[in-house]
Amino acid sequence: MTGGSARRLILAAAAGLWACAQPPSAVLIRDVTVIAGDGRVIPRADVLVEGDRVARIDSASAATAPAGTRVIDGSGRFLVPGLFEMHAHTSKTRASALGLYVANGVTTIRDMGGDHEAGRAPHADRRALP
Repeated sequence: MTGGSARRLILAAAAGLWACAQPPSAVLIRDVTVIAGDGRVIPRADVLVEGDRVARIDSASAATAPAGTRVIDGSGRFLVPGLFEMHAHTSKTRASALGLYVANGVTTIRDMGGDHEAGRAPHADRRALP
């Protein structure tokens, strides 16, 4: 293999790895039951998420997906907004326990007291999630 061929092969491999590492710009969850933040239940919906925002909620199979969209089959599943834990004592647990909140749908925590300096430690948020 010549130097030029090896260089092209390395560049091609690097480009492929970079493309695999990029998250999709949009995600379409098809045929999911949506529990809206206001209590409404929307059965058999298609939910398009672009970036970090819900862009559209349509009736099932009505949504069109932009090119490069990751499509997830949501049939038989539910989609709910993030839950709030309004009375937590996070300073009494390790930072690694924070991942359990997220795994169970809790996206916001109100800490009701304790050692707040421990929660502000530089490593606290980095070790919380994998």
